[in-house]
Amino acid sequence: MLLEQGRTAVEGAGAAIERARRTGTQAGRLTVAVKPGTSTDLLKKIIQAYAKDPRIPQVHLLFGHPGGPAAAVRGGAADVAILRAPFDRRGLDAELLLTEPRVAVLPAGHPLAARAELRRADLAGQPMPRWAGQADPAAHAYWTGADTPGRAPTQHDQQAETMPGPEINDISQLLDAVTLGNAVAYVPISVAGQHRAADLVFVPVSDLSPSEVMAAWPETSRSRGGRLRPRGGRGSGQPPRAGHRLRLIAAIFQPMVPNGLVRARCIVGAI
Repeated sequence: MLLEQGRTAVEGAGAAIERARRTGTQAGRLTVAVKPGTSTDLLKKIIQAYAKDPRIPQVHLLFGHPGGPAAAVRGGAADVAILRAPFDRRGLDAELLLTEPRVAVLPAGHPLAARAELRRADLAGQPMPRWAGQADPAAHAYWTGADTPGRAPTQHDQQAETMPGPEINDISQLLDAVTLGNAVAYVPISVAGQHRAADLVFVPVSDLSPSEVMAAWPETSRSRGGRLRPRGGRGSGQPPRAGHRLRLIAAIFQPMVPNGLVRARCIVGAI
């Protein structure tokens, strides 16, 4: 317990130093940590909308942080993260931005590729890709579909745990593994729209949990009353704080979501 508290205190101190450094050298800039392949279309629209509004700070996207988007915010390298759940929420506040269904991706020659719909049990015992460096049981359960309540696992299901698929680092590698017939996988439906290929088949899964895209920011961006603290934007002479930036992000996200596919809502209301 004390060791964990000590580690949290050290991380917090380091993050404060990094944020202070960026405030002095990057005033008026919003650094958003993202993982490649996470709601790319929405991020593109956000950037385009921000460029047209002088009230909003300049946006800088941070890709490829060694610890991922959540670690980038926790360590002070970014103000906000846009990422998919589940993730390590230590030291962070988070809010749901949108949800979308997930589908199974299969090689075109797979015996189940012609099905109109699947259940998770249909893919029991088949190898699924493993994310490199992933130690979080919740993340493992999400990517293998085991996070959705259902029937008790059979011996066939448990066998899949002992025969994991290839190790991957990103969505492109995941799709390559499936194309080569080394694995099957679950992906957000937006990935299916971005990666149509003759040798891949995307099939709905009736009992699979959805994908959730979240915004995450430091806990310290909230006041005691729970309200996000606003601070100036571009041209105000003061660097905007993460809380105010999140209001702007949320207000822009809401009207951009396709009806019937995903759900979005403002984080703390309109500007």
